[in-house]
Amino acid sequence: MTWLRRWDPLLVGGCVVFTIVVAYLLLDLNGEATQLRVFWTQMPFVDLAIVLVARAVSRRPGASLGERRLWRAISAEFMIIMAGDSWQAITVWRANSAAAMAIGPVTDLCNLIGVMPGLWVLLTYHTNIGDRHVRRRYLLDSATVGVGISALMYFLIASSGADRNRLTWLFGAVILGVIAFAVCNLVLAGVLPVSRPAALMMGSGILLQGWAGGLLGTGHRVSVTLTLLTLTSALLLLGARLHQVGPPVRAHGGPRRAYSVLPYCTLLIGFGLIPIAVRHGIGFDFWFVIAGLFLTTLLVVVRQLLAFRENGRLLVELDASLQEARLLQGQLRHQATHDALTGMANRALFDERLRSVEGPAAILLIDLDGFKAINDTYGHHAGDVVLTTVGARLHDCVPPDATAARLGGDEFAVILPGMDEAAARRLADDFLARLTEPVLVDDLVLTARASAGVAAGTGSLLRAADAAMYQSKRAAV
Repeated sequence: MTWLRRWDPLLVGGCVVFTIVVAYLLLDLNGEATQLRVFWTQMPFVDLAIVLVARAVSRRPGASLGERRLWRAISAEFMIIMAGDSWQAITVWRANSAAAMAIGPVTDLCNLIGVMPGLWVLLTYHTNIGDRHVRRRYLLDSATVGVGISALMYFLIASSGADRNRLTWLFGAVILGVIAFAVCNLVLAGVLPVSRPAALMMGSGILLQGWAGGLLGTGHRVSVTLTLLTLTSALLLLGARLHQVGPPVRAHGGPRRAYSVLPYCTLLIGFGLIPIAVRHGIGFDFWFVIAGLFLTTLLVVVRQLLAFRENGRLLVELDASLQEARLLQGQLRHQATHDALTGMANRALFDERLRSVEGPAAILLIDLDGFKAINDTYGHHAGDVVLTTVGARLHDCVPPDATAARLGGDEFAVILPGMDEAAARRLADDFLARLTEPVLVDDLVLTARASAGVAAGTGSLLRAADAAMYQSKRAAV
């Protein structure tokens, strides 16, 4: 992407500022109280920068309605969070010791309320998935990922020594799981209104924020915890800016993947947590991991059972479609090889059968006499009735292995495999005798007449039968 090759001044400046802050915290200078003051002083400005970037994204030309709606929610979210961080900054500057600088209820409340606008937009985002089977599959996959993220984040926080706030971290882990569920659903549907690089950075920042936030007040080095929290701020801000300088996001219109490996990766992570959880003792944390693993496995099993049922339904539909296709193919084949009026074989099928004859055979060629006069005098309806009647009487005369065809107009022909000329002439006489019977057309009584030519043996039988027919026609004049 060409826009990644340009030096964006805000991205470069942000990286420089965050690098300086991270370096200061990692050097562990000036004590915990000063580090807390530096960290919380920068946070309202970082929040303000995210608000401004989010507003700019929501107003830029070419942005979709869903993209505008999400980034407006992100702007409102960080305005609320900025209020909480500003209160916390004032608190740490007024406190006399690091112990008195713990995150207060105002900041916690602002963080909780702040995530709601963005979470609501993600949960209610229109995915344009009309197929209920696909929609249900995506929801189950997303729920599996959400449950797995909740279990993972809670365990990471709780195993770090956050015993005194177990319910708080449990609630935070659930919130992160819901966010993961909503984002995963949009990713699977291909409609996430955030560019992939920005989504990766901001998603990593949210998960890191949930874990690092749980480390505050757990006995870990404050400088390390604040460094992690600074990195989360950097990922959120720089990810938002990366999305802003990139092209507008377009939901992909191509075929969606029929499956996702995310639920299975989540299940693998859950099983991987068991030996780690056992090392911390068989307590609440262990059983929380087991519960999360059980629920994740249950969702995957339900997903598979639904997939089996859907596959069965698709196989039934496919079998029905194949039968319909075979039937249609047979109809098309019949239409291509048979005369539409009489239902007899047409010229193409006649020629195919004639080429496939092995050994001696006989050909009977028939041409109606005076048929044009019937058409001209009584109309094409009468002519059609005469043709269908002639075809039916000819079909009644020939043996089962013969091929009776209408070659076109008022000309008919019969392939008689293995028949000699004498037998063919008897069959022709039988047909001409049947043809003397009157043909009823409404109130009219018509008589059809015909000339017949017979040829038997091998070689150019059709040409010989044609010559014999015209000889018979001249003899009748």
